[in-house]
Amino acid sequence: MSQGAASQRRGAVRPAATVIVLDSIAGEPCALMVQRNPALSFFGGYWVFPGGAIDAADGLAGSDMITAGAIAGARELNEEASLVLDPARLIHWGRWITPSSEPKRFDTHFFIGAAVPDQVPSIVEGEIVAWDWLPLARWPSLTEDGGFPVPAPTQLVLREVAEALDLHGSIAGLLARERARPILTVLPKMTADDAIVLPWDPDYATLPGDGLEWDADAIGARRQWPSRFR
Repeated sequence: MSQGAASQRRGAVRPAATVIVLDSIAGEPCALMVQRNPALSFFGGYWVFPGGAIDAADGLAGSDMITAGAIAGARELNEEASLVLDPARLIHWGRWITPSSEPKRFDTHFFIGAAVPDQVPSIVEGEIVAWDWLPLARWPSLTEDGGFPVPAPTQLVLREVAEALDLHGSIAGLLARERARPILTVLPKMTADDAIVLPWDPDYATLPGDGLEWDADAIGARRQWPSRFR
């Protein structure tokens, strides 16, 4: 795809937020996932973290994006899964921006927090049709056969969380030690045959479209990670 063709397809970028809720289920650290209605045009049928757009009511105009994002993420979590988390206790985990060639774009901030004891997820079926706890130690085997479809950004965030959990040994340890984590914004690019290419891919810098440069250390830390998705 030419640079001109890509620019013609560009859409406005809408700020969004999503929340990774962690809990120990039957002794296994898990992340809460919700399934989007298969009838939706955007990731219909996929399993994602609860979340949605950041609105003016979330304080977007009067506060910084991270504060507004935490408020929006907590609000969406309550609307989609009936869980209540304090936005002030959420940790900013990551940021992904939809490729510049896509007509529908989001600038999504990921937050992470622990589930509140005795709260049980529930949904009012509509945009979300189901919820489940995904064991972080086993998420690749549970998603790779297509029976639990997960978007590319969500797959890589799950990998980040699983690796951090291994490093820190527990959900409490992860949340205590990752509060000041550096945030590396991920702005993927697209190839002519619609492959999603990530900043640590060797060809990323040469592909058309908007991109964000990562330093050599950050790229090296992801060298063993998948760098392309379809």
